[in-house]
Amino acid sequence: MGKLTSLFKSILKSDAEVEPTPTAPAPAPEPTPEPKADDTPKTDDAPAADVEPKDVEPKTDDTPASVAKLVQKVNAFHKSYPEWPLPASVCVFSNFAATVKEVRKEDFNITVVSACFPSSQSFLEVKLKEVEMAVEQGADEVDIVLALNAFLAGNYEVAAEEIRQVRRVIDEVAGKQGRSVHLKVILETGLLKTPENIANASFLAMEAGADFIKTSTGKVDVNATPLAAYVMCECIGIYRM
Repeated sequence: MGKLTSLFKSILKSDAEVEPTPTAPAPAPEPTPEPKADDTPKTDDAPAADVEPKDVEPKTDDTPASVAKLVQKVNAFHKSYPEWPLPASVCVFSNFAATVKEVRKEDFNITVVSACFPSSQSFLEVKLKEVEMAVEQGADEVDIVLALNAFLAGNYEVAAEEIRQVRRVIDEVAGKQGRSVHLKVILETGLLKTPENIANASFLAMEAGADFIKTSTGKVDVNATPLAAYVMCECIGIYRM
């Protein structure tokens, strides 16, 4: 991780030293005409919000019935919009993986937020058991949050080992079922605060076995930002060299 982070820092430094190219002032935009009665923007070619944003985020008041209702909406999506792709997955808490699997009729993945999401504050054994049960019950992707209780204290090896253990459990359980399951690590970049911390966390998660990394849970004061996304994308590029 240290070698990769040093490389990343050198790239950030070289980017910062590049002189910006002077550009001419942009011309003033043309005034936007007032819409007439017959040129109101049409939206008939786009799907209506059958599955709304409030439906797809795991919520504290989720129940088997509300999760089943969401899955049924996705099942019925192609009946109304045959030319539009299905959502890639339905994301639920770990304990609803079996519900999604039972109700699912279309080809989309079951994603679970797991390992004591969103805080990741618990015993490792508890986190691993939750992940194990989620995969047993049908999860195709497991999303966990970086153990900030270790990372922010400088215990990077502890944070990395937790990801490695989750990766091990996922692969063992999925292997017995003859399938593969993805692991996503959420970094919670708003709490990491600095580009250096975000870079360190990105490399740590990828080296420990993450298939994907993500900025945030959406559950803290500062979530995804352009800076965090930029840093993470740069780290992914370096890691894949």
